[in-house]
Amino acid sequence: MSRHFARSAALCFALQLGMHSADAQQETAAEPQLPPVELLEPENLASGEVVGFHPRVHQNWIGAGGVFQTEAIQRGSLHLFVRADGSWRHAQRLVSPTLHRDGDTFGSQFALSDNVIAVGDYAAERDGKIVGAVHLYALDDGVWQHTQTLHMASPRHLAGFGAWVDIDGDTLVVGEANELMVGGWGDNLAVHVFERKQDRWHAAHVIVRPANVAATPEQRDKAQREGMSRHAGFGAHFDLAGDRLVVSAMGANALLAYRRERGRWRLVQRIDDPGTDSAFARTVAMSGTTLVVAALRGNGRIADTGVAHVYREQNARWSLAQTLSLPNGNAQDMFGHWVAIDDGTILVGAHQRLMSAGLAYAYRQSGTQWTLDAILNPPDAWRRRMSAYAVDIDAGTAVLNPGNELLAGGPLQSPGPGGVYVAEIDTARHEKQGS
Repeated sequence: MSRHFARSAALCFALQLGMHSADAQQETAAEPQLPPVELLEPENLASGEVVGFHPRVHQNWIGAGGVFQTEAIQRGSLHLFVRADGSWRHAQRLVSPTLHRDGDTFGSQFALSDNVIAVGDYAAERDGKIVGAVHLYALDDGVWQHTQTLHMASPRHLAGFGAWVDIDGDTLVVGEANELMVGGWGDNLAVHVFERKQDRWHAAHVIVRPANVAATPEQRDKAQREGMSRHAGFGAHFDLAGDRLVVSAMGANALLAYRRERGRWRLVQRIDDPGTDSAFARTVAMSGTTLVVAALRGNGRIADTGVAHVYREQNARWSLAQTLSLPNGNAQDMFGHWVAIDDGTILVGAHQRLMSAGLAYAYRQSGTQWTLDAILNPPDAWRRRMSAYAVDIDAGTAVLNPGNELLAGGPLQSPGPGGVYVAEIDTARHEKQGS
């Protein structure tokens, strides 16, 4: 299978999307773009190091987590790329400032902001317990320098503090992975809010999982039959925007919306799965009055292909406005496994699409609706498999992870140690309009 074949297949899918969409609320462009997708490769790698965990982008910085072994101990890393003179280059490699006897998970989750990076390490040790930590870095003359390490106010063994992080301005939110079960299946108890004052971060609030957020007995039985342990997964993923916070409770097929009022966070709405046990809220993304919620087992035109639900906020309440799906999708495409939104563009990953190579789909806002605008088809994705497992977007720059073996913590298939896929969606659009 060649790259030309993969791009031709993606174009064929795009044309089918345009020709066969009968949903009046989900019109698609006749010819979605196929913008170039570049693989940014890291430098200064340790022996056997692989890179690409959960990439994120903010303005002129891209980050991607990595993993390597030293003396038979697994450690994590974070590779940073910077944009200068219109092109991206590898800028820095970070590793945990603290060594642990059993290794670490540094860089598996992190958040980028204007002048702060928050790096999670949910397996960090403290006082003989595995409790987790978040390391903070500040940008100093183009170099990221470690400034502070955060822990839970009352550390618990195997709490997994740092399994997911998000930052906005002077607020940082940190999630858990109870018993180190990452990905939504841990029975997490809380998310932790920190605030910055005079360049130091301090614990401000703990949002405890509501008592009524739990998987139903039917959901637990189904998960057991499928070989999974189904729990509430509270805070396995969340998104922070100013005084608003949306928190996944994936195991209960629910999303919880919080608002900060007078310095305290209050639950204002519970959003339940509009489908049926569709792995609702695996990931979430919020921008302005738009909220996107993944449902990777949702039923589009084809059962179990995955969907992404778009909500609109009005009078401080979220209501379902549109459901994005693939009219020609296949069962378990995992469309909607990972979602991102920024500046009028929604990005949806489908890491099982195109014979498990993985594609990402960009939707552009048109009035009150969202229409398919571009398909991101990474080069050599068919070799790496499951690209677009995780995606992010900021100001027209989209990033995708590069491969399944990396996600499993093992060696990548040829051709190499990974990195991060990047595509400039707005650039491609402007070039197309100007041609």
